[in-house]
Amino acid sequence: MLARRTVVQTAAATAAAATATAVGPAPAAAAPADRDRGRGRRPLTGPDRAFVDRLRAAAALQVDTVLAAYPDQAAGLWQNRALARSLRRLVAVHADPGAARYRDRALLPHLDALVAALRATQHADGLWSQGNLHTPPDSAFVVNDLCKVLALLEADGDPAAAGVREGVRTLLRAVGPALVTGGVHTPNHRWEICSALARLDALLPDPAHARRIDEWLAEGLDVDEDGQYSERSPNYAFAVTNPSLQTLAREAGRTELLATVRRSLDAQLLLLEDDGTLESVQSRRQDQTQRKDAAEWVMVWREAALADRDGRYAAAVRALDARTDGAARGYDGDAWADVLLHPELARRLPPSAPLGTDGEHVLAASGLARLRAGTATASVFAGTDGGEDPDRPGPIASGLSTNPTFLRWRRGAAVLSSVRLAPRFFSTGHFRADGLDPRGGGAYRLHQRITAGYWQPLAPADRRPDGDYDLTPDGRFWAAMSFDRRPREARVLETTLDLRAVDGDVRSGFDLAFAVSGTEGEGEVPAVVELTFAGDGELTGTEELEDGAHQLVEGYGTWTCGEDAIRFGPGTGSGPRQPASVDPGERYTWLGGDLVPEGTRVLLTTTVPRSWTLQLR
Repeated sequence: MLARRTVVQTAAATAAAATATAVGPAPAAAAPADRDRGRGRRPLTGPDRAFVDRLRAAAALQVDTVLAAYPDQAAGLWQNRALARSLRRLVAVHADPGAARYRDRALLPHLDALVAALRATQHADGLWSQGNLHTPPDSAFVVNDLCKVLALLEADGDPAAAGVREGVRTLLRAVGPALVTGGVHTPNHRWEICSALARLDALLPDPAHARRIDEWLAEGLDVDEDGQYSERSPNYAFAVTNPSLQTLAREAGRTELLATVRRSLDAQLLLLEDDGTLESVQSRRQDQTQRKDAAEWVMVWREAALADRDGRYAAAVRALDARTDGAARGYDGDAWADVLLHPELARRLPPSAPLGTDGEHVLAASGLARLRAGTATASVFAGTDGGEDPDRPGPIASGLSTNPTFLRWRRGAAVLSSVRLAPRFFSTGHFRADGLDPRGGGAYRLHQRITAGYWQPLAPADRRPDGDYDLTPDGRFWAAMSFDRRPREARVLETTLDLRAVDGDVRSGFDLAFAVSGTEGEGEVPAVVELTFAGDGELTGTEELEDGAHQLVEGYGTWTCGEDAIRFGPGTGSGPRQPASVDPGERYTWLGGDLVPEGTRVLLTTTVPRSWTLQLR
């Protein structure tokens, strides 16, 4: 059975937490009689007053932004999640006794308009469309916000907002049965729907909610031995999965799920960078080529730090907060509704403890190694998803890990955000290792074997007089050739990379020893090593190319950021047989795509087969 959290209990908890601390100034926009009707609620101040003040200020700053944006959201196509978010942002201010606009009557027409816009776009089955038609998972995101809205309004009890409350309640009654029967697309959608059902059940109880939650949870949580969810995305773990499991623990009494959240957070500690981002090269989602500010997920860290009295999580919260000097941020405003509903989140954090992330850590299930010493970190990656045939390049598709970056290295402010290798071998694309082979002491071996070539005639029994053969894949392209029935004249390219931290110390740099073999003759295949540097810095020792990239022809180049620098080389020459461009492979070029990373790019061109060593210092 779900643990029922009634709105009366929520209001009582809010009042009790506020009473236990100093009461803030009376809100300017509310008449005394209005405050008296607020069921005795007092402004939430919280033991961590600076934290409460920052979030309340951020929530107030969002009001004008919401009022300016929501008419376009209402007029646009599939803006339901944005509309629900806008409604939640306004209600978090309207129902907060400590807010300057507490019970501000000028906000009520806007609340009514947002509810009406959601009602107008809600289908007869209760669901909304959001890119996908009649989508249960996207509707679950809407429901999670609407449940917060209704809980806040019920706890406040403003008579003037009765119409808004009833409108939200009507929306939720309509969507509940569809969430009980609706399906999903991605792994994390299951947990988002479960969290929506748990919140819904706390407000509009129905035994069907608990049964559906149990059905989804019976599939088992998709977490591996390293604490990574199956999508391997740290950002989706924070945006969807971990907060959903925390909601289930609070609202549905499923506290056993918090053990999985802790495993995930322990893994994310290893991925946290000093610039406030999370390493995501291993992700199977869009963030495998993106960097996101982890401060956006600070409430997940905070809730776990408070629940477990874990000083490591508290240290992560403080580190992320320190990067903004305590200034109010947009996501602080988005957290305000949760803090109003759960005042325990405003408690003071436990003392910080060492993160425990220095050293060498291997997340084997993701093919990722993390090395850290002070302000120097590195990621060695060899976990891209491949095809079933080891002789062919792996598939390129949404939901797969396809990022060919195999090394990232940060030395203070100097950031080498990507190292890649791209041979021009039958347009099969970048080197993507088939697994991570740790050798100890900061050393790793990465390997790939690609087979391409030419197809021989079909055997007599497989020939057709009408020439109508099956449309089958060659590995790079498709053709009506029945490739699966033909013998092949194979051409092989085999790459071994021995990557080693100098003296086993990530601060000292790396040696990258490449050995490429397999084709006949020396220097038949052009190849490019691509280095990409992030941020603003000064590049010296290279030549600029027409496309804005740079080339290191001889000697060494240097990337300098402030007091920190990365030296790389030696150069590997140039010439007509060594084109200074990267071929991402036919699977990308056919679609007009590319794999150009953001940043300052330096190319080192060569030809293979050969062996050579790239030094990073």
